[in-house]
Amino acid sequence: MAFVRIVAVLALSSVVACGGTTASEPSPEPTEVPQPPARVCGPPMRGPDCAEDEYCDFELDAICGANDRTGVCRPRPTACPSGGSPVCGCNDQTFPSACEAHRFGVAVQGHGACGPPI
Repeated sequence: MAFVRIVAVLALSSVVACGGTTASEPSPEPTEVPQPPARVCGPPMRGPDCAEDEYCDFELDAICGANDRTGVCRPRPTACPSGGSPVCGCNDQTFPSACEAHRFGVAVQGHGACGPPI
């Protein structure tokens, strides 16, 4: 009888120690909210681009949609933390940070200030 109790206690301890639940405890429900699929923007998708409160976010290697590369519509930030590193926007203007460029609806083409026009 003592052997059965020891085995039962060890089994229960291993379930609880591993973060599991016992049969008497309900499993927690996932709290993840599904996100809507991202909308594609930029060339060649020159129909309706992003909404007024969004910007078209390109990967850095997409060079702001050059060669028909596309981006993804993302919400514009309404405020940005102070500080950050300057970036060159796809409009060839320097912004104090990527967040500030995105706040003005501009994607980033590179890190650092924009160079002189070529």
